[in-house]
Amino acid sequence: MAKLNFKNGSRFCYSVKEINLKNFYDKAIEISEYNDEEDYIIELRLDYLIGKGVNFTDIIDSINLISKSTDKQLIATIRSFEQSGNCIVDSKTYFSMIELLYNKAKVDAIDIDYCMYEKNKKKYDELLGSKKTNIITYTSFDRIWTRDEYLSLYKTLVKTSADVIKCEIKSYNMDNTKDMMDTAKESIELFSQSKKDVVIIAVGRLGMLSRVMHDYTNTKIVYLTAYEYDSIPHGELDMVHYNKYKKMV
Repeated sequence: MAKLNFKNGSRFCYSVKEINLKNFYDKAIEISEYNDEEDYIIELRLDYLIGKGVNFTDIIDSINLISKSTDKQLIATIRSFEQSGNCIVDSKTYFSMIELLYNKAKVDAIDIDYCMYEKNKKKYDELLGSKKTNIITYTSFDRIWTRDEYLSLYKTLVKTSADVIKCEIKSYNMDNTKDMMDTAKESIELFSQSKKDVVIIAVGRLGMLSRVMHDYTNTKIVYLTAYEYDSIPHGELDMVHYNKYKKMV
């Protein structure tokens, strides 16, 4: 295990979203064999397993088996329904899971929901250290944001104990995407001074441009789907469509 490294620029990341523990392991191994020479990351979306009758200690055991089987770096993520995830979990249980992941799971990074972090900020700050890359994610899907709100959000997130700050905000029109990207571009010096890496994602079909133009916002992790393109939500990209749109811009 090692902390995530972005010395060579942005890195692609494929997410595992399975509701069955065997399929979870198999999909992670399948993704790990895409390209041995390509420096991509695998995100393990544990919220797709939580609440499906799977013991969390068994999830950790599966993660550790995956880690033994690949040299690809791993991110563990738990996201509740409220934050566009796939499980119901209270803040106390959520912290307990993050604590187990931090101390027991052989992952290189843990993605923590900002709202959960704020509820127990002191406990998270005491837990999170230098062993793993700490990603704190802010999500919003229910309204249109202004440029000033984006700038204020970035200034708030750089004050957290995160190594990587991540914003996922729904785009309702192309101006939304542009505002999010432009304010991130304007805040690059702020991010640099705080010594934090950043991930900016405008979610939804109208936000795909933010994934393709990650160099513009200095986004370090570019999330792509590892599933059949026709079965994924609008706004997500596979590598084929990423390359197609990248050529267009």
